[in-house]
Amino acid sequence: MTDTANAATISPGTRIVFSTLGLVRAGIALVAVIAAIVVWIALTPSSHHASAPSFSTSIAAATADDKANQDQASTAPQQQVANGWTANEYLAVIAKQDDQLASLVSKSAEAIDSRGPALLLILLLAAAGFGATITPLFRRETVEVTANV
Repeated sequence: MTDTANAATISPGTRIVFSTLGLVRAGIALVAVIAAIVVWIALTPSSHHASAPSFSTSIAAATADDKANQDQASTAPQQQVANGWTANEYLAVIAKQDDQLASLVSKSAEAIDSRGPALLLILLLAAAGFGATITPLFRRETVEVTANV
């Protein structure tokens, strides 16, 4: 069973017959490669590398205020009040750090690389396409050459 429309002679007595399903497989492979390139480029995660801010100045200010308040406190109740103010200042620094950490976590969650699952899907679809069209791309046939006299 030969398809003369898809046949090409490469030498006398030998010709290559292209299979239609083989050409479909080549098309599937080409589409899969193009889709993989598009996915790789389009789904590249953004690279926001935000550096964590330093809270050392806020901590140093709270420590300096604590030292000044403790120097002025001469009785236990005054020291308790001064310690309460210091605790409030440190809690404000901790709250700022927590807000900054939450912001960094949300930015890093946006930068998740989703190319792997998309490329795997393309691979599976291409494999399914190849499985549905199992046939060689071309085959060689030997034909009898008759001399015209």
